[in-house]
Amino acid sequence: MKFSFVGDLFFPKRCASCGKLIEVGSDCLFCNECAHSMVKDSLVDERYPFRRVVSAYVYIDGAANVVRNMKHEYIPKVVDFAANEVLNVITANTDGKFDVVTFVPRYGKHVPYSSSKDMAKRISKSLGVPFGEKTIIKTRNIKSQTSCRSDKERRRNVSNAFSVGEDVREKRVLVIDDVQTTGSTLREVGRVLAESGAEPFGAVFARVCLAHNSKKFVPVGKTAETISFKPDREIPFSAFDRDIARLRRKRRQRRFRIKTIEKFKEKIRRRV
Repeated sequence: MKFSFVGDLFFPKRCASCGKLIEVGSDCLFCNECAHSMVKDSLVDERYPFRRVVSAYVYIDGAANVVRNMKHEYIPKVVDFAANEVLNVITANTDGKFDVVTFVPRYGKHVPYSSSKDMAKRISKSLGVPFGEKTIIKTRNIKSQTSCRSDKERRRNVSNAFSVGEDVREKRVLVIDDVQTTGSTLREVGRVLAESGAEPFGAVFARVCLAHNSKKFVPVGKTAETISFKPDREIPFSAFDRDIARLRRKRRQRRFRIKTIEKFKEKIRRRV
């Protein structure tokens, strides 16, 4: 404890979410504000092609910052935290009996680091299940999903982009990913697994609480409702979806006002 206290004086700890300084001598990864802003996700998705998809947190505030930091910077303690949280959700919502644990490959030609891969390695070790590094392979390079402007464009971007690299017939395969926005990538991976005869399960660290037909990602600071989706039932249009639509309208109106003001200012500058 003394060494930790002295080390914190010379190398102060920062919050793994927002980057603020943490109290000297504290063992916490997050500041109090970010710790309280992380909302647990109790939603269980049972739609095809997955048998079940679970998530640890809602992709807002602190959890969203954790995902962004994991994607761009390797911090072992943060990855350990994310893997433990996902493992807790898996054991709570499944029997924990799997034949292979794999991950969703990242986009790009040369990927030096994958947070999903590191989480999958830790989870497979904790469950005592083999890690399938080549279970899911990319058949072509795809662009970042964040550059896609709609759910349809996301689905087209990952369509036929993955294949199964080993025999998974009659095997229970657990697929790990760091974040799920519209679910296009995870569904495509689940589809190729299901078509190969596997029984896929999914687990993510954070999930965006939007309807499956939403056309644009809009994070909202609201607590997720407990909904169990069935493969033969559509997602009901809830008050949460109405809030999303209202926020989209406000954003469109705000962008329109900003553009109008900029055009007016430009006309004034030309006249002057």
